[in-house]
Amino acid sequence: MTNEADRELENYAAFIADFDFELSNGWLNITSFLFHLFQCLAADRQRQPPFVDDMYDKLLELIKRSKDRIPADTPVLSSAPVYGWTSEMAAMYPDGKAKMLHLGTLFFCAEEWIHAIGEMIPDRATDRGAAYISWPQEEWYLTNTFLQRFHAQYWSVLRDVDIKASNSTNFSSFEALSLAKRQEIEFDRAAELLKARNADFTAALERVDQAIEAGFPLEAITICESLICACLHNFLKASGSSKAPEGFARLIEDFRRAGDQSQYYPDKLMEKIDAWRRERNNAMHRFVARDPSEMSKGQKLFLKDARKTASDGRAYCADLLAWFQHESAFFLKVEFDLPKSRLN
Repeated sequence: MTNEADRELENYAAFIADFDFELSNGWLNITSFLFHLFQCLAADRQRQPPFVDDMYDKLLELIKRSKDRIPADTPVLSSAPVYGWTSEMAAMYPDGKAKMLHLGTLFFCAEEWIHAIGEMIPDRATDRGAAYISWPQEEWYLTNTFLQRFHAQYWSVLRDVDIKASNSTNFSSFEALSLAKRQEIEFDRAAELLKARNADFTAALERVDQAIEAGFPLEAITICESLICACLHNFLKASGSSKAPEGFARLIEDFRRAGDQSQYYPDKLMEKIDAWRRERNNAMHRFVARDPSEMSKGQKLFLKDARKTASDGRAYCADLLAWFQHESAFFLKVEFDLPKSRLN
């Protein structure tokens, strides 16, 4: 390989290593995707890749096959003019237009499509696992880099959409997918279970407010403890714990040990919750003054402290529920442990 060819390959490798699929607008540029995948395969394999038209036809076939699963109002394919088009871009965009696929449709066929492209390649890898992007040979640096960047950006955008949508749908689709997989149930069933659970969380928090306002701090404290335990328990189950502990202190301890599996571990909040746990114990134990002659004074002091403990617990519950709502979108693990290839 000449020095000039080496430089061209290195420049293209740097371009692919920093490739932006620009998915945040909700569409995938299919023309660009297939053009660069073709180029990566050609450079890695030093032989003819599958034709772009054949890879595109496979996508159309899968979209047609998935039409019963795709919501009726979901956009599918579109065509967009390439702004700033020049004659140098004619190889990719001969007519100055790009084929675009909406992510709402791509969601139902992306993995199957990329896997199907791999099956068009006779010298694909068959020993790198079952992941849909595991078929390139380990030494195919460009193809591996391109597909792994697509995977990371694609799922990141979908997760962001899910987090925003969960505010109105009252559940995370990513958590529903994770639950469906873990319990081997249908997605719709998992979604209904999560909606019911989250509705219970909201109702419990409202009940805490009612109990505090009505002057029943012990009831508020008890509900707060139940809410906190439910959040920690659900996180541990989603993280692979076979059986979360029942005791409050032990549950906090196990949660701390599993914290590295979270997207963002709420260390300061957990310190406050653990301190609150001890305040909760004091409030319960001081309900009746030890000395009968101090009963009236003890009750007044108890109510004052218990109200503060209840109010603190309510604030910690709200913070933990907000953390849990965001964290639940990360229960579905989409990372693949594939070997890192190098440019030869």
